[in-house]
Amino acid sequence: DDAELHYWTDHTGWMTGAGICSWVGIICHHQPGTDPKDNIRTYDDNNLVTHLRLPDNSIRGAMPGEVFYHLTEIRQIDLSDNSLTGSIN
Repeated sequence: DDAELHYWTDHTGWMTGAGICSWVGIICHHQPGTDPKDNIRTYDDNNLVTHLRLPDNSIRGAMPGEVFYHLTEIRQIDLSDNSLTGSIN
């Protein structure tokens, strides 16, 4: 829920017009021919998410299952030290 974002410690880029790969805590496949260490702006705007890292970010409530359904290339999820409820199916 967008209304919950204001509770997050950092929600830079989330639910804005910015590509998902520029959102804080999101890492995507890197564009071929570029160095991942150079600059996050070299990432594709809406390519496949490989990492979701939002530890200790004051996230609360349930995570919709649809979020994880679309993460077909996910390699790491870190949502530790938040106040999440429910299960992931």
